[in-house]
Amino acid sequence: MKVSRDEEPLIVCEIYNTVQGETTYAGLPCVMVRLAGCNLNCTYCDTPQARSGGRKMTIAEIQAEVARFHPFLVEVTGGEPLLQEATPFLLKALLSSGSKVLLETNGSLSIDPVPSGVIKICDIKCPGSGEADSNRWENVELLTDNDQVKFVLCDRADYDWAKDVMRRYDLARFEILFSPACGTLEPQELASWILEDRLAVRLNTQIHKMLWPEGDENPPLPPSPKGSDRPQKKITATGTVPIRSKKAVVLLSGGLDSATALALAKRDGFEIYALTFDYGQRHAVEVDSARKIAEAVGVARHRVIEIDLASLAHSALTADQEVPKDREQIGGDIPPTYVPARNLIFLSCAAAWAESIQCQDIFIGVSCADYSGYPDCRGEFIESFQACVNIATKAGVEGDPLEIHAPFLHKTKAEIIKLGLDMGVDYSMTHSCYDPGPDGTPCGRCDSCTLRKRAFEALGLSDQNAILAGA
Repeated sequence: MKVSRDEEPLIVCEIYNTVQGETTYAGLPCVMVRLAGCNLNCTYCDTPQARSGGRKMTIAEIQAEVARFHPFLVEVTGGEPLLQEATPFLLKALLSSGSKVLLETNGSLSIDPVPSGVIKICDIKCPGSGEADSNRWENVELLTDNDQVKFVLCDRADYDWAKDVMRRYDLARFEILFSPACGTLEPQELASWILEDRLAVRLNTQIHKMLWPEGDENPPLPPSPKGSDRPQKKITATGTVPIRSKKAVVLLSGGLDSATALALAKRDGFEIYALTFDYGQRHAVEVDSARKIAEAVGVARHRVIEIDLASLAHSALTADQEVPKDREQIGGDIPPTYVPARNLIFLSCAAAWAESIQCQDIFIGVSCADYSGYPDCRGEFIESFQACVNIATKAGVEGDPLEIHAPFLHKTKAEIIKLGLDMGVDYSMTHSCYDPGPDGTPCGRCDSCTLRKRAFEALGLSDQNAILAGA
């Protein structure tokens, strides 16, 4: 049965009661509904937990959770909330409850579907964000007098750029918020520029970061009266949890996707515990690549686990069987290089280690945008494993759920490489080939080599591995 948009579940990162930290509503009690998923990668991002993971919730379930706090102000944020097509229906439902509703959006997607009555906080990304090319300027004409425009500024160049944008788009008709990027631009310095220029903008400091500098915006509550249904902890995408640890187990194969996932987790402030598997694969040279990457990046610990999948799982990667070469169409079927249940086994081992070291975050670099067609690289698998692991582990059932991060699930190989290059990943250390020569030289013809080569070519770049292969 087809589900209508107003019945379609949303992926929720967290719901919690806090003090509104920005905008003209700063300082007011506010229930935050943070939706999962983001299409941008700002240099100053302070909510990396919203990029992936999350839990499916219906609009009715979200409304019920919000109602437990009896709010008069609700903010829907992300990530980027408008990535989810059911968000306008959620906003409409929240309005119907009588609360004032704010929507914070990064400004890259159309705000046209947002219901009237919702107060839009629309970002305009400055050059320092790394995402200035993503601004959707048509949104300016869709703003109303009640909406607000926010600039996050990293330096004086951003400040001057924002002033020019205000002039060119006549933004003085809206409430303008100038926010100093936390840890990059001091509020005092920004204030002095605003005063010197007599600029009619609001200095937008983040009150929640002053109140809870460690990042836990959920203030401690006094004991609930007997019989009260008031929640005592933040409600997150996977249950009721305390502050999450900053450890992350990262599945590191030695390939370019896993190397990028490791770099992303490290960039987002996680202490890295890398996990590699020597499972009898014919391209065992990737294990050596994983060791080099882990050493170069500087992880807290790197474990290489030996598993004899060759005796259990029949595959061209674990048996004396021909590896497909020179295929034009890749991903339309499940190829002989599929290793039965490989990611299921790997993630289960990662979950066991994560739980043992009191770590709640696991990163895996799977993608289903341009891939070989493996079923355990799809979103359905990641979502199902996420649900399974939290009913099958002590941590999950006792309120410390594990979260599976698959940040590249819908990114192309070229997009993954571009992100990695922006983070300084050295792809010459990675190995992708399924059928390398005795000295580890990539064949240049298998599916993995082909996808890798196409991705670098799409970016107009040369790949050292392709050069080695003579491609």
